[in-house]
Amino acid sequence: MKEIQSQIDEIEGSLRDERQRATGRIVNDYSAAVRRENLVQQALGEQQKQVSLIAEKSVQYNILKREVDTNKQLYEGLLQRLKEAGVSAGLKASNIRIVDSAEPPAKPLSRRRS
Repeated sequence: MKEIQSQIDEIEGSLRDERQRATGRIVNDYSAAVRRENLVQQALGEQQKQVSLIAEKSVQYNILKREVDTNKQLYEGLLQRLKEAGVSAGLKASNIRIVDSAEPPAKPLSRRRS
């Protein structure tokens, strides 16, 4: 009987030890999972900040791009007008010819009195 009781006590002790080891492993696994979850949460927060920053910069980029396109169109329009003005000025100057050169009269003109 004593021998069987000692075996029972030994088996119960082994069971307690095994339960404590299993409990310790579960606690350690849970702690590790919580740490991983916290790290993932932090990484997610950082990624969300990055996405927000990229979206803001994208909006600024599109605004600046539209401004550049508008300024480019304005510049091209003004450049075209300048070229047209240069061409038209050149054309007007080439249409002028001197038919007779001006000479001062040899004697003064008389005035008619009424």
